[in-house]
Amino acid sequence: MTLAPHILAGALIGSQVSSSATAFALGVLGHYFLDLFPHYDYPIYYLKRVNSKFNEKFLSQMLKVFLDLAAGVVIVFWILGTPSLNSPITWAMLGSIIPDGLTFLYWRMPKQKILKVLALIHETVHLQKEKPGPNWFGLVFQTSVTIITIALLFSLN
Repeated sequence: MTLAPHILAGALIGSQVSSSATAFALGVLGHYFLDLFPHYDYPIYYLKRVNSKFNEKFLSQMLKVFLDLAAGVVIVFWILGTPSLNSPITWAMLGSIIPDGLTFLYWRMPKQKILKVLALIHETVHLQKEKPGPNWFGLVFQTSVTIITIALLFSLN
């Protein structure tokens, strides 16, 4: 799943709890929950290659990831305003993307054992090839999650 829906879901989770630590943990769990379902991922082949250099293809894919992340954050800020750094919303948003961030670190540093364990957990939850359903279902599911989450965030205001 792209980062924006994870961030939006994290913001929604964080808006419902009072503890930043709980919000962070629920954000991480929310990430894994959403990844259980078929969804859309844009190609990030050059980010996954350990030996890939910081060339145009790598930077192009990194830009996609950054724009995706920025889109999620901007939408949350637009709907809810800018949460404080110690806000449960902020911590849940961070938790909601941390599994992808740690997986990226593993791709860059595959000899780090703790990163390998965390990446394997993420990959186990994330394996789409074993999930039933046509490919279009993933795009519909992700779009639905995004629209419903935005609607629920608007209802908080």
